[in-house]
Amino acid sequence: MGSRQWLVTAGHCYGLGETVYTAGGNRVGTVGAKLDDLDSAFIETPTSRYTWDGVDAQGYTRYLNGVRNAAVGDYTCQLGYTSKVVCNTRTAYAGNATWVNNGAYVWGGASTPNNSSTVARPGDSGGPVITINNADSRELNGMVVAGFGCSGVGTSQVCNQVGWIEVGDIFDRFALRLP
Repeated sequence: MGSRQWLVTAGHCYGLGETVYTAGGNRVGTVGAKLDDLDSAFIETPTSRYTWDGVDAQGYTRYLNGVRNAAVGDYTCQLGYTSKVVCNTRTAYAGNATWVNNGAYVWGGASTPNNSSTVARPGDSGGPVITINNADSRELNGMVVAGFGCSGVGTSQVCNQVGWIEVGDIFDRFALRLP
């Protein structure tokens, strides 16, 4: 996508041409491209190489030191809007989990079932999946797009597995890189 800067979020959350706003009502940008098979939407807007991280009491932003698809057995964190920070989620499927989005098959990663806690809720889609590989920075692994093993309905739904699009698939398809 050239030298332009793009924010990538879950495609099922927005329509092509739709204007996206923050929870506080500030305009982020307009969805300029979508791919159903990656469940990804692209918003042209200034970006940075940082992500919010509430793992510690300070809950500040962390530098993204690289990108890598999670491997089976890796422990990741998902940083969703609704669930906030959920860590110690073990990767069970690395690129071979599949589900359907708008009639297109989506391949990605997914966690093992976690029966002791909720790992995803509605509203988490679009959030990053990261690995804590450094005390002061993080490695980007993917983007939350699905929950599995869910119970409840609507906004009270809770899921014991999380599914994500692997960062390598998104970056490779569009020749993206971190800013």
